[in-house]
Amino acid sequence: MTPSAQTFVIDNCRHGLVGKKILLGVTGSIAAYKTPELVRLLKKAGAEVRVVLTPAGKNFVAPLALSTVSESPVMESMWSDAIDTHHITAARWADLLLIAPATANVIAKLANGICDDLLTTESLAFTGPILIAPAMNPAMWSAAATQENVARLKNRGVQILGPAVGETSCKEEGAGRMIEPIDLLIQVAMAASAADQKTQSPTRARVLLTLGPTRSFADPVRFLTNRSSGKMGAALAWAALFSNCDITCIVGPTDIELPPVGTPRVRVLRVDTATEMHRAAMELWPHHDLFIGTAAVLDWEFSTTETEKIKKQDSTSSEQWQFTLRTAPDILKGVSQAARADQFTLGFAAETNDVIRYARTKRVAKTCDAIFANDVSSGGFESDTNEGVWIDQFTDVAFAAQKKTELAAQLLVLALQKWHYKKSLIKQSQEALRGHSANT
Repeated sequence: MTPSAQTFVIDNCRHGLVGKKILLGVTGSIAAYKTPELVRLLKKAGAEVRVVLTPAGKNFVAPLALSTVSESPVMESMWSDAIDTHHITAARWADLLLIAPATANVIAKLANGICDDLLTTESLAFTGPILIAPAMNPAMWSAAATQENVARLKNRGVQILGPAVGETSCKEEGAGRMIEPIDLLIQVAMAASAADQKTQSPTRARVLLTLGPTRSFADPVRFLTNRSSGKMGAALAWAALFSNCDITCIVGPTDIELPPVGTPRVRVLRVDTATEMHRAAMELWPHHDLFIGTAAVLDWEFSTTETEKIKKQDSTSSEQWQFTLRTAPDILKGVSQAARADQFTLGFAAETNDVIRYARTKRVAKTCDAIFANDVSSGGFESDTNEGVWIDQFTDVAFAAQKKTELAAQLLVLALQKWHYKKSLIKQSQEALRGHSANT
């Protein structure tokens, strides 16, 4: 993952981690050398981190390294006088417990309720979400005893993260590697967010998102496209994930970092052309509540695509080529016109002049509930920031320039509010009709 992609993921994970208290247990695996980086990522995402380091873990990572990046003393023993290490102090402080790396030894202890050191004692006393990232030799991981212990922990609600498949430190191939710190960050953010949502409304919105550009091919190697990184749409997908939504992303050609597809609430469909994106959107729309169309969809497509590369010598003129274009399917209009009364549609308008007027005209022409309009004459594309105006039938709401990850969260909150309001009007209307029928 590139540094810019990692920064984008960290910024999105802040939705789930800002202000959260994470207790990290580090045990005796070579993968412990990655834990200072893990702590750094958690801190950058807004979490407060404290570390419990086992005696075996000290053989692989220095307490000084962990205390430096966590900005907190490392807890090593129940008997230390250096800091307050009462055997359940950290368990009462933390919102979430992550053990990474977790050896076969500590997994066996946790599965059987053994608490003979500070980490296992804190773990037994902890009542919140517990995440474990195993790291061990592939044969040890696949051993019947380990799998029985893992099954027992899963039955108690413990989340097992990984292990990854690959070459381990002992030069053997197989499942046993601790998953990477950036992936652990995502899983921790999702778990922390899910814990919050248990106390919130059980209503889970189903969001259909389009993002990225589309392409139209002249031949197998040449295509027409729109300028788009997909970053705004991806930020909305992350925000939806941390807002207890089910998300389906229809994604044009972009390599932007999306929420992990292994998550039950995330589905990603990859397409190239506007026709493919339109077909997928229309097929999936009846099964969703909100549509957010951030994709930079081509307005025109090549009428025909050559099956072989067009050669220069095939041209009748050495200076000019002519291609015939056809109008591409209008995804936002198609979705909006097919929408039920209890569905909400939000489009995006990238304009270079007279932004508000063009956006208002587009909203009416497309019959969508709202449009977010932004001026791309001086920025917006491939940048980390955005600004614009939300326009619907009743209100205009201006959003100042800010990170796309922050703007996405605000736009999603507004979209969900408008959707809930729309549903409430339907409910009121139905109740009024029932009342009228009863009176007559």
